[in-house]
Amino acid sequence: MAQDKLKVWRTVKRGFLFPINQPGGILKIVAVPTAAWLLLSLALAVVLLPGDAAARESLSTWILILCFPIYVPAMARAYRLILLREKAEHVTFGDYADRRTIRLFAASLLLVAGIGACVMFVILPSVFLGAALGGEKAAALTILPAVLLAVLLAFTLVARYVLVLPNVAVGSPLKLREVVRLGRGNRLRIVWISLLVQLPFHIVDPLASAAIHAGSAMNFLPISFLAFSGICAGAVQIHAQSDMYRELLIMEKRRRDAAAGTTAPA
Repeated sequence: MAQDKLKVWRTVKRGFLFPINQPGGILKIVAVPTAAWLLLSLALAVVLLPGDAAARESLSTWILILCFPIYVPAMARAYRLILLREKAEHVTFGDYADRRTIRLFAASLLLVAGIGACVMFVILPSVFLGAALGGEKAAALTILPAVLLAVLLAFTLVARYVLVLPNVAVGSPLKLREVVRLGRGNRLRIVWISLLVQLPFHIVDPLASAAIHAGSAMNFLPISFLAFSGICAGAVQIHAQSDMYRELLIMEKRRRDAAAGTTAPA
């Protein structure tokens, strides 16, 4: 039935409107993690950056890896702002020890690790096979199908488990299998929404990254843009996931109510 399907474009639109409609709340939530990220970036730049392009690229990679745990409490607060209507507040040290934050961090790591493991499990054998066969054509014939299969597996994992993130962030008592079951009949729509909310950022961000690695005399401009883009991308993605989670919970309740109504005695 139509009412049991996620509205793809509506969900995407709401996601992009979130940072536009609530910039103050988002900035308040990310203020402390962003300050910590800036200090960490500055410290790493002073200690590790000798000035060559390879060092700049390595430095940006390490900053990206290290900034994720810093922002997890902000992610948890953003989920609760959307789903529980909590007031936007600054992240505190206590948030890093909060049970919901720890569970969100663990769930995020497991999802990323699962996607990475599937991709490597599929692609690595094809790389070795292509090298054994020799020749660019043989390598392409073995690697291209493997890449397509890896992408398919990655999207399958996203469709099944991405809703676990808002679930643990709000401290819901729903178990993993119940959350996975919410997406039945909407897996492809979850994939489309997850792709569409990130597509603009994946198009624009490489341009700023290229400016950094090119050694621009005004690197603070592309770095500032990447920081702003990253915050916006996270806010859009979190809102889209929260919206899907909320809508699917409503649909599940509607199905249960309808089943109870049809089976109830007259």
